[in-house]
Amino acid sequence: MNASLTLRRLSRAFAVLLASVASGQTTHYVDVSACPTAGTGTELDPFCAIQSAIDAAQSGDLILVAPGDYTAFPNTVVDFSGKDVVVRSTHGPSQTKLSYGSPVVRFANGEQSGAVLEGFTVTRGGTHGIQISGASPTIRGNVITKNNGSAGGSGVRISAGASPLFEDNEVRSNSCAPPSGDGGGFYIENSSALLVRNQIVSNHVFADYGRSHGAGLFIRSSTVGLIGNLVAGNMATDEARNHGGGLYAFESTLDLQGNTFADNYAADADPFIGTPGTGGGMYLENSPTTISDSIYWGNLATDGTDIAAFGSTLGMAYTDLGVPLYGSTAITTGPGNLAVDPLLSASYRLTSSSPAIDVGDPAASAVSSIDGDIDPRVLDGDLDGAQRLDMGWDEYNPTTLAVVGTATPGGSLMFQVDAPPGWNFALAYSTGVQGIVAAPFGSILIDPSQLVLFGAGAVPGVTNVNIPGGPSLLGIEFHVQAFARNPGPKIGSFSRRVSLRVQ
Repeated sequence: MNASLTLRRLSRAFAVLLASVASGQTTHYVDVSACPTAGTGTELDPFCAIQSAIDAAQSGDLILVAPGDYTAFPNTVVDFSGKDVVVRSTHGPSQTKLSYGSPVVRFANGEQSGAVLEGFTVTRGGTHGIQISGASPTIRGNVITKNNGSAGGSGVRISAGASPLFEDNEVRSNSCAPPSGDGGGFYIENSSALLVRNQIVSNHVFADYGRSHGAGLFIRSSTVGLIGNLVAGNMATDEARNHGGGLYAFESTLDLQGNTFADNYAADADPFIGTPGTGGGMYLENSPTTISDSIYWGNLATDGTDIAAFGSTLGMAYTDLGVPLYGSTAITTGPGNLAVDPLLSASYRLTSSSPAIDVGDPAASAVSSIDGDIDPRVLDGDLDGAQRLDMGWDEYNPTTLAVVGTATPGGSLMFQVDAPPGWNFALAYSTGVQGIVAAPFGSILIDPSQLVLFGAGAVPGVTNVNIPGGPSLLGIEFHVQAFARNPGPKIGSFSRRVSLRVQ
């Protein structure tokens, strides 16, 4: 089916949104292409450096950063300097990099949750990608990758009573070398942290005849919540014993809900021939832990393939644990636990035949309102007419929404909707986002007060969209969601939300 989506009404709605911004907020603009001119921070005369914008800003201000590679080698690229400002890229992490700092980004002066870093690739840090000491910032929608240090926490280091929120980030391919060998992705010490819907993948630690701990996450003397995260493919390798490929915790308290730990590794070379390792998925020592609605599968170690725990109290319910617990800890098992292959895809998502669909805690409304793909959570994945939580980080959705093309003036987009045979679909967009539960179909993730229908038909369906030319729509962000259902029984689901910016 074809449709022409006129986005000019989005321009008007966007203007209303801009007018709603608090009058006391100042927006500062940064564009590395303006260098070497320092700039004054206006839209027409942007600052050359992000730090110049932070230095000029007051708490509550917004700093918008244009695409480019921002570096201050060998110094820190971005230091929030105690200010609760929002530093946001205009085009996301694929086009906006912060690189070659020691660390690249620092929060060390009591910043609170209003200090936000959003939409950057943070890379090639000489000590840490992001360092948080005694601060509580919000880190959202970033890619933290290829940071290589030796002080623990090459990707992220959290210490000294910090209490940050990490939400919807990728922490990937960071490496911690000797002498530390602790925390390739995260190092959390004497702090608290909440990690929601992050992908902590392919991080590596090694200590050169020391002991490697926690390739994905190293946690000591801290309180940590993990909700809806993927922890996969992390490796703790060394010539001495290695602990915790995915996660290592010592004298800490953990609350783990709706996570997937898969293909993590604690050993050197062949774990059954070379140096041994313990706790491929997780290693817990003196660390009270609760686990629910999660998957532990395909991890590898000499001892404790999925979980090794010593001197800890461990409660587990509605969790798929591939290999029984190893260690001296007695496990308190609640209802709903499995020990079967969850049938994950290569990207660790649930396939349509997975036994982990709709078998999570029936009393849980959700571990998070969305999953890592921005699918609604909870859904009726097994199509029995009742929605129920899935195990793991991914909520299986029978309705899929894909977009082909780029949102540019004069360009075109193709929206593809698929669902079980015989279903019908509708497509809608808005400029706002919401999270309104619509059981048993999931949640409406776009703003119903601004909702505009622009496509409908039988699945599989295609809707083509032509974007008007001219500069008036540049910078406008709109959000799209599909709904598909069986025309007979009350069975169906809302798709994931897709967000697009005209650029």
